[in-house]
Amino acid sequence: MPKSFEPGALLGHVYTLGGGLLVRLRLARSSDAPAIKRLLEEQGRGGSDFEIARLVHFDPRRRYVVCATGLVDSTEVLLGVGAIGLDGVIEPDLLIVDGQCPEQVAELLRTALVACAARAA
Repeated sequence: MPKSFEPGALLGHVYTLGGGLLVRLRLARSSDAPAIKRLLEEQGRGGSDFEIARLVHFDPRRRYVVCATGLVDSTEVLLGVGAIGLDGVIEPDLLIVDGQCPEQVAELLRTALVACAARAA
């Protein structure tokens, strides 16, 4: 885990976490909707179509929605998703990580979201 996080490097950067897990952070996109819905349902939070649409179609001037992905059996898999408003809030309003993932994925997502929000403020 990097000691400092450069929010400008958010897209396309790969982070190596403990155990050798490679995680890439990127902004959410519409093709993530089914995976985000599955993740929300697995965590018992449900996910209405409206809520999912709000996560994958956002105004990056007002809100960031970031996905953490990793390669599992040669397939890119959504490991977690987080969202934060860029209105001076310093904590993510959504942070969900697959229960099978190490705690470091949640920490990486949170760090990235907070750094992006701080930079936008």
